[in-house]
Amino acid sequence: MLNFLDNYRLRIIVRWIKIKHYVTPFLLGLIIISFISVLLFIINNFFGVPVSDPGLAGLIGAVLGGALTFYGSLYVHNKQLKSAGAVRREKDIYSPLFEEIQTQVKRNKESLFLIFDFDKWDTITSGAMSIEIPRFLKVHGYDELLKRMEEWQTARSELGCWVSKKIVTIIKENNNDPSLQKFFEDWKEDPTRSPTIAVKKILLNQSIEKEDIKSDVEDLFPLPIPLEEDILEALVRNLNLLKNDKLIQNDANKRQRFYKKLVDLESALKLLILFIKKAHGQLKTDY
Repeated sequence: MLNFLDNYRLRIIVRWIKIKHYVTPFLLGLIIISFISVLLFIINNFFGVPVSDPGLAGLIGAVLGGALTFYGSLYVHNKQLKSAGAVRREKDIYSPLFEEIQTQVKRNKESLFLIFDFDKWDTITSGAMSIEIPRFLKVHGYDELLKRMEEWQTARSELGCWVSKKIVTIIKENNNDPSLQKFFEDWKEDPTRSPTIAVKKILLNQSIEKEDIKSDVEDLFPLPIPLEEDILEALVRNLNLLKNDKLIQNDANKRQRFYKKLVDLESALKLLILFIKKAHGQLKTDY
């Protein structure tokens, strides 16, 4: 269902279009009457032909009737083309995109990890229909959504690297094995590897357990890292203190910005679809 603001905006837009359908012919009639009045004034005053002359009246009537007939048929034809095009775009572009976005809104509402795909958007933009996508939907809709998604991914990557460095530092400080020390000196961060469980529990403000750390260490390093009991205890103790760092807050802020844009895009598509259905007679709603 639309909220109050969206419903109010839809009512105004539909009513404005209805008013335009009456105002445009009225203004056109005024212009034609003004033009005829000026033309008759010129003919009467400069050429000496009286306005009541039957030949002049017949000529003006024939020209005016033909012009109005031509304009009327052209107006109706253009209106039919626009209506058919709008209905087709609603069916082939806006409705599929709305269904996709609606699904992503539900999936990302409570998720701490990005769950998103652009299958329908990619299909539409890679074909001939791409030229029919409104600029506002592409630039202010999907382009902005992609930008915010990338910002969230960057923030999450920074948080994962920060936790990884904390794990490495704690292991190094509590292990004197020369080979292990050499391994960590040569170790470089791999963006494809992240302490997923620790990051998730930090974001949820939940306690990190020893089994969580063992699993994350296995995923984080390409080689098995021996974890003695004292090292595990040090990792549990220190990682559970990582609660209010600015990187954690930044991740939450970026996620919120992404989700808000996702919801805004869902509302925009819903309003657009309802507007098309109402404006072109597919939705019988009292606006």
